[in-house]
Amino acid sequence: MHLFACLRALAAALLALLVLLAPPALAAAPANDAPTAPASFDPYTAANGVPAERQAVADLAEATADPGVPRCLGPRSFDRTAWFVAPATPQARELTVEAAGRTLGVVDLAAFVQPEPGGPSPTARPNACAGRGASGSDAAGDRTSAVTLRVPAGQAVLIQVGRRGAPGTPEDEQAVLSLAEAALGSAAAPVGDRAGLATPWLPRRGAGRVPLAGATTTAEDPATPACPSMGGVWRRARPRQPGRHVVTAAGSQAAALSVFVGARPSPRNALDCIDRDGRGPLVLPVTLRTRRPLWIRVGTDRPPPASQASVRIVPAAPGAVRSGGGCLASEDPAIGGTLGAGSPLAAVRNRSRRIALAVELTRGPVCAARLRLVGPKGRLYARGDVAALRVRRQAVELRRVRKLVPGRYRLRVEAAGLAGRRDAVPSRLTFTLR
Repeated sequence: MHLFACLRALAAALLALLVLLAPPALAAAPANDAPTAPASFDPYTAANGVPAERQAVADLAEATADPGVPRCLGPRSFDRTAWFVAPATPQARELTVEAAGRTLGVVDLAAFVQPEPGGPSPTARPNACAGRGASGSDAAGDRTSAVTLRVPAGQAVLIQVGRRGAPGTPEDEQAVLSLAEAALGSAAAPVGDRAGLATPWLPRRGAGRVPLAGATTTAEDPATPACPSMGGVWRRARPRQPGRHVVTAAGSQAAALSVFVGARPSPRNALDCIDRDGRGPLVLPVTLRTRRPLWIRVGTDRPPPASQASVRIVPAAPGAVRSGGGCLASEDPAIGGTLGAGSPLAAVRNRSRRIALAVELTRGPVCAARLRLVGPKGRLYARGDVAALRVRRQAVELRRVRKLVPGRYRLRVEAAGLAGRRDAVPSRLTFTLR
């Protein structure tokens, strides 16, 4: 009996040791860990008893990454993700999703507008995203991530929420999501709302008019976290040759400007983007190393009816700089300069409708400059507008409105000053044609 008691004690000790040495059981991932099984948002009622928004909670402590799904905010984003869905509605709608947690860590957030039947994978391309370093999410006091987009009728939207880095406690890994939707009515989408074979081309010369009212975000739109917009309208362009070019979008409802190159726009062939920081034109210089077509997206947010933008692409002049339409005017600006490169003979210059000037910025910047070339007998001979003169030496072009004749010419400049007024800018740019 003593021997059997010893054997039982030894067996119990071995079993306890095996339990201690056994690897811990893997905790289960959340049910909505994969995009194929997204969770829904639950309605909640405001204090006045009226349903306002819908909410959901993402448990990310045991969530996993999504192989094959592009990481919208870089390779270190969306390490652990969960998925939710905003079902399709009969009308176009504006959809806003916000995500926040109880820590200062910013939640990664991405929206995937679902393609038409027979289209690409439902998660092939994120169309809007926010998180660390994007859309100012990590600069906000409450560290909230948010995406807002306008979605066509009949299109569902998948929402991906994630965290990055080493996982924390289950409570710290949770993210609370809210979904708000508003119908947009039955206004038709503008021509070029989708990027495809029917996307119009910009004219080789001059500007193209781009209607913005009714613009949405579709499954073809690559996300541009640095330059977000609720919707956008596409145009294509055929540059005559590679090199430095400038894309310009004028119009107060143009909120962002993005440029892609290749057969179709994608995150891999994005050249650059800029968003609005003032009331002037959006100016985006890009360098082209190929003659492949450009895809230009004019982003917009809540454009009223009949809104439009004027878009053009031209070879870049020396000193061309990017501008979001904003410019902090100098208190005491002054400019000088000369005729641009080329012959100063009036007979030669009258063959062109353009007059090149080399502007020397003595003190600046000069914002929203209105340039007028005045010559003999005080007549106006050429004019042009420049969003901003920022660099020490900058080339500008004026449009000739009268045949040049021998005599002395002076550039007159009026520009935006401090406190929103417009002031005459001292100009020493003069020349004589003989």
